[in-house]
Amino acid sequence: MSLNVEIAAKYAVKHDTFVETGTNNGDGVQIALDAGFKNIISIEFYPKAFARASKRFESNENVEILNGDSAEMLDQILLGLSPSCFWLDAHFMSGMEVKQPLTTPCPVLKELKAIANQAVNDHTIMVDDIRIFRQGIPLWSGINLPQIEAAVKTINPAYKNSFADSSIAKNDILIAEV
Repeated sequence: MSLNVEIAAKYAVKHDTFVETGTNNGDGVQIALDAGFKNIISIEFYPKAFARASKRFESNENVEILNGDSAEMLDQILLGLSPSCFWLDAHFMSGMEVKQPLTTPCPVLKELKAIANQAVNDHTIMVDDIRIFRQGIPLWSGINLPQIEAAVKTINPAYKNSFADSSIAKNDILIAEV
């Protein structure tokens, strides 16, 4: 998890809702809560990670943890959603058991397309693991940073991109905002 409270808090002032893909253990959800987001929706593909995160936040009525493939579920979640803050961090994780495979090992381009298909086009969008996308590794379908930046521009040509440091690497988080 490379999101931190300082980065998230900047966008909690602008948006009530935080939408995350790739819940894992729920650290991003906790950061969103600590940053002040009023509503958090997080999608986790892997059943064991989903169960852990669901249990962790079961008593918090402002948190909704969903189990499924974000590339397939995001369209439905976006219906009627006001401008929100997105943290896109879903991807294949080795060693995780699944009954069916992911539609893609890294759904970020499909997630951005789902956002682009909605009328609201002034969300804040943060994409994690930019260090990996700079390399375009085959494990994640060879997706590279220029493809991500182009997909962001299809949502709204007025988006301005910047980069923030993560706990793992410099300039590891793409932040797109109007």
